[in-house]
Amino acid sequence: MIKQKHNQGFTLIELIIYIAIVGLILTSISYLYIELIAGQERFGARLEVNQSLRTIVGQFERDARAAQTITSVGAGAVEFLIDGQPVRYFFNDATGDIERQVGSETPVELNSSSILVTGNFIDRSYQNRSETITMALTVQDTKPDEFLALDLSISATSTVQLRGRR
Repeated sequence: MIKQKHNQGFTLIELIIYIAIVGLILTSISYLYIELIAGQERFGARLEVNQSLRTIVGQFERDARAAQTITSVGAGAVEFLIDGQPVRYFFNDATGDIERQVGSETPVELNSSSILVTGNFIDRSYQNRSETITMALTVQDTKPDEFLALDLSISATSTVQLRGRR
């Protein structure tokens, strides 16, 4: 009787090569996934900073253009008079916010809690001929990612001449 040899499995070397190849493939896929998530986080932070900047500057410019006069200007605060109602902008250094207050209402934060805003106001009015105000500000993400070394901040300046004078 002749015995036939049946090869019923893998050799140890074949198994080690298979495990190494699968390990390389899984490692590559995990690095791609990590980079994809990191890119989404960077994009989200950049989007939030840009949107906060647009919101703050847009609201400030609308109010400044509608104002009849600048009632007071300091480095950290400015107050306009719009339709007989005082509108005040101020940088809250304790919280890192810029706030807008109309009359005696409660101040409203113009930025989200994850955004830090610093800046100042400068009166650029010239010899009572024109009333012009400049707002210089820096908007920064307060949750920098240590893993990604993401430190995102944008500085901007907005100069507006009051148009609401009568």
